[in-house]
Amino acid sequence: MFGIIVWGVIISLISWIYLRWRNVREYWARRGVPHLPPHPLVGSLTFLQQKNPVTLWMIDAYKQFKKPYVGIWLFWKPALIINSPEIAINILIKDFDNFRNRFLKPGSFDPFKNSLFTANDPMWSSMCRGLTSVFTSSKLKAMQGLFNQKANDLIQRIKNTKDTSKLEIRMCTLLLLILCLKRTYFKSLLTDYTTDLIATAAFGVETTATLTGEDPIRTVTNTLMTFDWYKGLCWSTIFFFPKLTECFRFPVFSESSTQFFKKVFETVSKQRRDNGIKDVKDVLDAILKLKDDDIEYKNKEKMYKELIEAKKSQNGSLDLTIQADLKYLNCVFKEA
Repeated sequence: MFGIIVWGVIISLISWIYLRWRNVREYWARRGVPHLPPHPLVGSLTFLQQKNPVTLWMIDAYKQFKKPYVGIWLFWKPALIINSPEIAINILIKDFDNFRNRFLKPGSFDPFKNSLFTANDPMWSSMCRGLTSVFTSSKLKAMQGLFNQKANDLIQRIKNTKDTSKLEIRMCTLLLLILCLKRTYFKSLLTDYTTDLIATAAFGVETTATLTGEDPIRTVTNTLMTFDWYKGLCWSTIFFFPKLTECFRFPVFSESSTQFFKKVFETVSKQRRDNGIKDVKDVLDAILKLKDDDIEYKNKEKMYKELIEAKKSQNGSLDLTIQADLKYLNCVFKEA
């Protein structure tokens, strides 16, 4: 009898998995959407089994169909690759109210849970409004001097390079090796340049990675981009299985990298507050203003609640005598 029950459970489980898989496999076909044939385990994410990056995989998907959109599966979860600029504009701008939140989600313990790239509404909308002022055309033009300075550093770095084997393409049997060295070197060089621009534009920190190839922030970003099996597991879980992130406490970045950027943020913020530095017009300046606005809003909300409670306790009356006894309201007046 026990054996019959076990076999019954096994057959039922196999039948359920098969029916579930058939429903997943036919999801885009039922909707008339061109799609890549899904793998039973990884869906359309076959690049996980190869060394090809996801960008090449998406290019292959586009070339195969050349349609405005292509249906894929993130394991067994249906998703779309948008190839049409018109549809992308609708999703990102015109119909954005219907596409606000993100699928990926760091755990509640992670400092990056409320970052611009992972936050959901209503926090995302508030952050977006506060940071929009940083990316206006006039603000970007004001950063042109920074771009020019770093471009000059980039040129000087190339001129100062002593290892000519990385810059010169030679003939004979070493041609392929030299090409590989050249590609790797320039990739690292442009990464240094990008790191300097982001560090200065976002944190207001002067870095020297472009000119020297060495900088504390560049060291940390290099660590961030060095993948291993644990980091791949963390990022895959956060992106594809966000509900498991909380259970296994997978972080977006390592503890050392997180603490480094946290220290940079706190140090620069403290320097600006202590020295009265304002209107720097970078991302950090916008974040500090958002933080101040949030504190101001909470103070107003606390004062408003105190007034409402006092009014209710006096049956709708709120004369000067009652207001004089309100502790928080009087503290606000004295501070002003």
